[in-house]
Amino acid sequence: MASVVPHSNLRDEDFLVGMAHRNPIGTLRFVRSAMVAGSVSSAVVCVATVLVLSFYWDCCQRCERPLGWWLLIHCMMQFVMLAMRFCFLHKLQVAGAPGMDIQRCVETLASMQAWQLSKMMSLVTYGWMTLGAVWLVNSGECSSHCPALYMMTMAAILHAGIRVALVHMCFTTHCSPSAVVPEAPKVSGASIEEMIALPTLRFSAEGTTDPDHASCAVCLCDYCDGDLLRRLPCGHHFHQRCADKWLRRNKRCPLCMAAIDEVRPKLGMQRCLRRKKTQ
Repeated sequence: MASVVPHSNLRDEDFLVGMAHRNPIGTLRFVRSAMVAGSVSSAVVCVATVLVLSFYWDCCQRCERPLGWWLLIHCMMQFVMLAMRFCFLHKLQVAGAPGMDIQRCVETLASMQAWQLSKMMSLVTYGWMTLGAVWLVNSGECSSHCPALYMMTMAAILHAGIRVALVHMCFTTHCSPSAVVPEAPKVSGASIEEMIALPTLRFSAEGTTDPDHASCAVCLCDYCDGDLLRRLPCGHHFHQRCADKWLRRNKRCPLCMAAIDEVRPKLGMQRCLRRKKTQ
C-alpha cells in the first residue's frame, strides 16, 4: 500500500494538482489519455525488445557498446512503469465515477509515494535514453554486424520523443486555455461611503406597473406603500435594510451581478432583458 504524505504543500509540489483545481474534468481526461497512450506505446516497445533480444542476443557481443544490456535494462524499467500506470489508471477510473470529488482524487493520487517514484523513474529513463544515444552513435560496426539490435535501440530512443509528443497532444486537447474553467470573480463588500452614496426612494403601489418591481429579491417579500428602498446603479432596487446587508458582503447586484462601482448605467436592466428573451 502506498502511503500518503500531508497535503499542506501539495499544491506547490505538483503542477497536476493546480491543473485539477482550475479544470478538474480536463485534467482527468488528460491524465487518462496520456497514460493510456504511454502504456500502449511502452508495451509495444517492450514486446519488440523481448523478441529482438531472444533472437539476436548472441550477436550483441559483436557490438563495441553493450546495446543488448542497455535494451534489457530499458525494457525492465518500462515494465515497472507499465505496472505503475495501470495502478494509476485504476484510481483514475474510480475518480471518474459519478459523485466523486475529482480534485480530491487527483490530490490523493499526486501524494502517493508511487506517483513520486514514477516521476523519479521518468527522469532516470530519460537519462538512460541519453546514455543509449551516446552508445548508439559510438557503436562502430554494430549496424552491419547486428542490424536488428541497432534498429531496436534506435526505436527505443525515438519512442521517448514520440511519448513526449503524445503527452503534449493530450494536454493541448484536454487542458488548452480555452478549455480551462474561468475562476469566479472574487466577492468583495461595499464600503459605507459607497452605500450611503446610493439613492433611496419610497415605494408607491400606484406608480408601479411591473410586478417584477413590486417585491424585494433579497428577502422575497412584497413592498408595502411607504417602504424605504435602495436603488442600485444598475436600476434594481430592494429594501434599504436588505440592500445594505447584502452590499456589506457583496457589492454586486443580487439580480444582474453588476458591481455598484461599475460606471455603466442600465447595465443590469440590459442583462435582465437578455435573460428574459432567452427564457
